[in-house]
Amino acid sequence: VWISSMMADFLKEGTSTRTAKEIAEAAASMGGEISTGAGNDASGLSGTCLSEFAPDFVKLLTDVLRNPKFPESELGRIQANYLRQIAVLKSQPSSLASTGFFHVLYGDHPYGRVFPTETMIKGYTIAAIKKFYEDNLGAKRTHLYIAGVFDGKKVEKAVRESLKDWKPGKEIVTNIPVPKSGRKVY
Repeated sequence: VWISSMMADFLKEGTSTRTAKEIAEAAASMGGEISTGAGNDASGLSGTCLSEFAPDFVKLLTDVLRNPKFPESELGRIQANYLRQIAVLKSQPSSLASTGFFHVLYGDHPYGRVFPTETMIKGYTIAAIKKFYEDNLGAKRTHLYIAGVFDGKKVEKAVRESLKDWKPGKEIVTNIPVPKSGRKVY
């Protein structure tokens, strides 16, 4: 639970050629920023930049996507951030209601597990996060969307060069939940 979000956060923590600071500075120098996120069904890496930098920005994003470093030095900080976030969310009635609702509806399916336990968060290792990355990211599972006003030929060239030898990865897994239905008060 939430390991996908932790993996997404680690994407911005450095690559084999850039530190987290260098990634942020590179994006800012192009008038942009990079964002990551994940949920039950998808993870995302996105960003914005000034149009004249679009080909270079594609190269930056694909470096972040394909070459994450997963620095051990950041694990404790990220785990602490998640524990704080969970504590805040669990203090909100709407979060508690959603947790109960999804558990009743989906049981032990991933949709029914809204919050990880503290033990889970503290138990996630760099090895586990890397394994999640390797099991779930690859060309077969990726969709690329580029929108805006830019030189299409240059951007297409940057995409093709940056992703031409990306490993396919595993096939998409479909785990459709079977929701419970019935009349009962919880």
